[in-house]
Amino acid sequence: MAAPQRLAAAREFLAFLDTGLGGLQALSAEYLRHELAALRQAPDSYLYHEYLATVNEPVLFSDFVADAQRAGLRYLCNAELHYQFPASLGETAEQALAVFTDPLARQQYLDFLLNRNFHQALLVGDDNVRPGELDYERFTRLALFADLSPPRKLELRKTKAQLFTDSAGERHAVSHPLTRAALTRLSQVYPQALDYSVLESDAQRQVAETGDPRLAGQVEHLFGELFQLFALGAVSASCHAGGALPAPQMPACATPLALAEAAAGRLVDSRHASLRLDPLSALAVQSFDGRRDDQAITAVLRDAGASGVRVDPVALRRMLARRGALRS
Repeated sequence: MAAPQRLAAAREFLAFLDTGLGGLQALSAEYLRHELAALRQAPDSYLYHEYLATVNEPVLFSDFVADAQRAGLRYLCNAELHYQFPASLGETAEQALAVFTDPLARQQYLDFLLNRNFHQALLVGDDNVRPGELDYERFTRLALFADLSPPRKLELRKTKAQLFTDSAGERHAVSHPLTRAALTRLSQVYPQALDYSVLESDAQRQVAETGDPRLAGQVEHLFGELFQLFALGAVSASCHAGGALPAPQMPACATPLALAEAAAGRLVDSRHASLRLDPLSALAVQSFDGRRDDQAITAVLRDAGASGVRVDPVALRRMLARRGALRS
């Protein structure tokens, strides 16, 4: 069966499962509903290569590591860094995993504990050179970037949790004013990466000027929260600062790549972050054709069903520009 037919059959079967599970309350049904919700949003390329590939044989993590060792490779860590720190998963999980002193055994039992069925493993050559303890200070020698939307009213006078939202809609609680100032700064310049030292200085200056100056020197809290967000994948790091995009041409015009991505329901930015688009959002991308002005773009979107939503072409243009979707 050709790939398009296999994909169509797979989507049809997923729809059957979704319908059939509707009234079931079992935990297994809840788990399947969660998986189905993720697959509904996944592109066909993911569904095909992850589930319909010719070779698709599940293996235990321990068996995978053993196979890698026979090939002269060694497991270094998981690309999702928070899995290396059981404390980030909660006190109960940390206590359950504390009995395993072997880090490889800990990862295997973490799979069992979380029902984890996918790894992003980093492998290195098994040259008998073993890494020592983590050098956390190296984190301060990197450049950071993040696309986290700050709360409407930024609090820089108190250490209380405020929520920052990523492009997928997930919220991250941030407690210290220095961290909130730093994340707001990164949001303003995204996709540009800023050196840690520059980011720290900017955050200290903002808290000292517009918040509580007594908190501006508590840089250890800034480090702790930024590293935790980095481990969770909410903040990313680069070896070099930079990555700012040029200003878009006016009238704004979407790039051919952005138009193709919008037709497929996704938009990928210069930092490889993927944003899922609903039909109206895809039309918003396509409406920036280099000929329409703001009034015409507003009319197109309202005619398409956005009459109940405030259409702001300036905000749309700013969002597309920061994602590299407009010609410069």
